[in-house]
Amino acid sequence: MTDVLEAAAALYDLARGAVQREHARVALHALRDLLVGDLLAGERRRTLFPVGDGHAMVVDFRTGEITSSMQQAELLGRPLLLADPQRASDTVSWPGAIHTLRLSTLLWGMTHALIDQGVSPHTINGRYQLIRPPEPAALSRPSTSRLVAAWTQRAMSVAEAAAASRLSAFEILWFLSTALALGIAVPAAGSQAGTTQA
Repeated sequence: MTDVLEAAAALYDLARGAVQREHARVALHALRDLLVGDLLAGERRRTLFPVGDGHAMVVDFRTGEITSSMQQAELLGRPLLLADPQRASDTVSWPGAIHTLRLSTLLWGMTHALIDQGVSPHTINGRYQLIRPPEPAALSRPSTSRLVAAWTQRAMSVAEAAAASRLSAFEILWFLSTALALGIAVPAAGSQAGTTQA
């Protein structure tokens, strides 16, 4: 009987761990979608994003600076519990250390984490071109330098970019969505560009 109870407890722990990992993936994806949506909408305000357990971050969309109660690695690695974003007051404080992050660096970190977790990106149609190279945080994945070199030379679709860089279309879609949000990629002239749900 003890063996059965121990096995049941182990299965419960495995199931709970799987649910927590899935929740963390969904929450990270949702937070990234909120940040990307605000960037694409031209948000200019300071916004408070509560992320659970008394932690939060304030994003200044004008400067791209983030003040957070967590370091970037912790923010990307822990299960998040998102609450509704709200306008941030001029003075926001948390107990403990305060960390300064860059919005663009955090978005690239989120992008890499979601790729590693196998989260499906939204489909993006059309042809695009990079108008300037991304920051070093974007170049940490294999073949990304080859992708940037090719994509700054000419406009390409996701399939063409995947072939030019030897990256998967899955990785290209994540890269492109972040590049579009940060304004370093633009639709090619005459392209029927658009985003659809995954």
